[in-house]
Amino acid sequence: MELTADNVQSVLGVYPERYYKVLPQVFDLLVDPDLEEMALYHYVVAIRDRLEKDERPEGHMGFDTFGEACFEGGIVKAMMKITQDKRTDRWHGLASYFALDSMWHLTKTGTSDERRALLKELLEHNALEICLEKINHPLVIHRQAGTNLLRCFASESFLGEMLSSSQTSDAMMKLCEHILSGPEIYSRQLVNPGTTWQSFLCFGTFGHPREKAGKYGPRYYAMTQENAAWAIQGLLLRSPPPSQQFCYEIISHNPELLDLLFQCAAVRRPPWYPELQVDAIICEAIALLFRVPELLVPGVSGNVDRDFQKVTNDEWDAVLKSVKILTSRPKWVNMILGVWDMMEDEKWQNVRTMLNEVTTRYFAQSRPSEESFLDIFSYRGSCRISMERLIATITHSAEHANISDSDLLSLLRVSSSGSRPVKTMNELYAEVDRYNYLESVFELFRKPMYAVFTQEKVEPPLQIADESVMGPTAHARLLTLLAQRGVLKNIPKMTKLPKGVSARTTLPQLKRIASEDGVRRFLLLARKRVTARREEGHKRFREDNEMDYACIAYFTAAELAAALIAFDTASGGAYSSHLEGTRKELVLCLGNGAEMALGLKQYKRALCLAATAVEAAQSLPTHNSPDAVDENITAKNRRRVERAQAGLSLS
Repeated sequence: MELTADNVQSVLGVYPERYYKVLPQVFDLLVDPDLEEMALYHYVVAIRDRLEKDERPEGHMGFDTFGEACFEGGIVKAMMKITQDKRTDRWHGLASYFALDSMWHLTKTGTSDERRALLKELLEHNALEICLEKINHPLVIHRQAGTNLLRCFASESFLGEMLSSSQTSDAMMKLCEHILSGPEIYSRQLVNPGTTWQSFLCFGTFGHPREKAGKYGPRYYAMTQENAAWAIQGLLLRSPPPSQQFCYEIISHNPELLDLLFQCAAVRRPPWYPELQVDAIICEAIALLFRVPELLVPGVSGNVDRDFQKVTNDEWDAVLKSVKILTSRPKWVNMILGVWDMMEDEKWQNVRTMLNEVTTRYFAQSRPSEESFLDIFSYRGSCRISMERLIATITHSAEHANISDSDLLSLLRVSSSGSRPVKTMNELYAEVDRYNYLESVFELFRKPMYAVFTQEKVEPPLQIADESVMGPTAHARLLTLLAQRGVLKNIPKMTKLPKGVSARTTLPQLKRIASEDGVRRFLLLARKRVTARREEGHKRFREDNEMDYACIAYFTAAELAAALIAFDTASGGAYSSHLEGTRKELVLCLGNGAEMALGLKQYKRALCLAATAVEAAQSLPTHNSPDAVDENITAKNRRRVERAQAGLSLS
């Protein structure tokens, strides 16, 4: 067999049953260094195009005959060798680009087992090292191909499962550096007469004016930023999720990774790609690094004498060790505030203007839709709750992580902003109200991307309540620490800001937040939101039959209730009249969450929630009090404990 630029169709257009004989021969010939460049290009492109056309609806995965024959016939070995070709002329550069790109198109059609088998072989042929090297390739199209395939490996396949913590950490470092590297080389190469041919992959044809290609360069770079960000998140967003000890090892291997991640999370939406979502993707990755163990409600103690309780405690200890590394980084508070200030500085009017101009100024292929504009408020909502989740988690390590009073005061403006009123749908008269609403109601219930395509049922590893709950939780936790340290009552008496408080925090702002009236208004709002969140759980279960969402609603309401109870204790009961019924709410939320977990057959979670509900009720009255818990409720929770224990014994 001979491969030429003119016989592609006759060789590859055989009947499917002959693929298993023909394709191994083709792959052997493609790696011949003396193969004519146009033959190499046309064959690689034809194979890649054939794989790309195998589109599948979600839930209907599996290699077709061509894909299976490619995999069995040696496509991985061939394409990994072709893509390492050092020649950067047009045809060799494109052939090696499409060789790498073909692996993405093959991956995305496979079942979970096929994706794992394909990835295993790719890693055996150094695909990870190749892709990471591509990030600094002389041609920018190869930088795009490398980040795109890493995104595929991490989010649409199972790369995170196959790497050690140190490998994961090093890969994340490399990807962060690319996100922060800037678009200049993309513009230079696409405007340069010798390399402007790369714009073929931007516009689909050769011959576009160099000035047009150069202006498109930053937009092309921004797409690689998103690929890199999705790859980072995908390494952590897997089911089951990595242990928190694994996450601690990622951070401890490269502590400076945290600095880079927060810099990436604060990347602003640029005029050449105003729909950029790197901020949200990376904020979610940060949240995953400090993920609360699934069997734990922070601030709620329980005594379940089981091995998995020890595992949960160890996992929580690992989270707190990770927090300690974070708070040891120089100016760590400013890292969090940098993300928040990025959002504070962003004006929706400017974003809309940039979206309207992106086709004329930067030659976007189509004008972004109204949906693209509205999506930005979901990205902002994700950033907000991810940072609020992190702040709430950090507070549980305050005494061991060298967190100063100034640190807490600096973060107070974030949590206070996160506790803003949320208007109802009927009150959204102004444009800005609608956009604030989209931010405030956004919540995270994210599962790995591969599970979306394969339609596998997995427990979403990333679960964070919307801001109506997460903001007050973070704020109550900060107020609690300030009250415990005796700082809260002194804020109204301050004549100047303490040393070390962040630049954007003002004394009038702190006094407003910490005044008796400010605290009282916050507590009234937060107390109502505990009940509202519990009732949202009822609705999701009874009306929508969404047991998994209902479970999250209940245990996030429980965390907020626990935070308010901790503040009541820390403040010596000074505001107890505004928190009546909160302790009863904690018991109800824990019990309802246990019931949902039983329905989902999550017996470990059910046992932990039910047992803590029983324990929380022990110190409460049974009648004649807003916090009274009827004996029937406690009896029901004891039965839930028994049902969970029975489920565990059978599983």
